[in-house]
Amino acid sequence: MRITITATGQRKLAAITPIKRLVRFLTEAAGIRLNDFSLVLVSNEEIVAINRIHLKHDYVTDVISYLLPALPGDNGLPSGEIFVNIQRADETRKKRNWDKCRELALYIAHGIDHLTGADDADKRGYLSMRRRELAWLRLAAKKGLLKGLIKK
Repeated sequence: MRITITATGQRKLAAITPIKRLVRFLTEAAGIRLNDFSLVLVSNEEIVAINRIHLKHDYVTDVISYLLPALPGDNGLPSGEIFVNIQRADETRKKRNWDKCRELALYIAHGIDHLTGADDADKRGYLSMRRRELAWLRLAAKKGLLKGLIKK
């Protein structure tokens, strides 16, 4: 799986190699095989624009995920693209009293969970996703994969 991480502005604080290790772990834990994976770290303003254009929603959100069909020559595997609102992650982690890396990891896990087809449109789906994502993060933490996702 090829992994691309794009971060602009202040989001350049993301540590690319540790995030790639986490993405590999999470996609394996989720049981999803992808040809390409793209993670784009965005601000509140940027995610509102993406949300408005692609989903016709006019509000800030945490994650937007797209599972893209396989292209010729892609080994029959789909690709995944996740937009993570790193600004919102920082705001939310303060309310939860979580470390920045853990909140960012949760958002990445949440996006990958969506790539599997999981839906959080209702409370039952939300709770099911959150249980699964937190379980993945516990395993990732035991392997030391939640450290160093954001540069000091």
